Amino acid sequence: MFTSATANAPFVARINQAGYHLAAIGRAVTLLGVVLPLLLIGILKFTAIEIEALRPFIENTPWLAWLYPAFGLAGASYFLGVVELATAFLLVASVRSVWAGVIGGVVGS
Repeated sequence: MFTSATANAPFVARINQAGYHLAAIGRAVTLLGVVLPLLLIGILKFTAIEIEALRPFIENTPWLAWLYPAFGLAGASYFLGVVELATAFLLVASVRSVWAGVIGGVVGS
């Protein structure tokens, strides 16, 4: 028994719509999984504990060692926190702007 393509059209449309919703949920969960840790870690950069915890990493990393002479002990941590928070906000803005997502991805990498 054969059925016409038009008889299955409502079913196919519902499956297609469910696929779009599932993809949107997946994108939201993925974005949330990247943005929430960036926000939390970025906020922690403004605490005294994190400022001291970052000291060995910044002092012994060649591409970060310039931060202490440029910004000082707390300023270097604040700078990294601002960069992480800006990255998180740019990734959230990627929902509306492709360029925000591109810039957030470049800064985050």
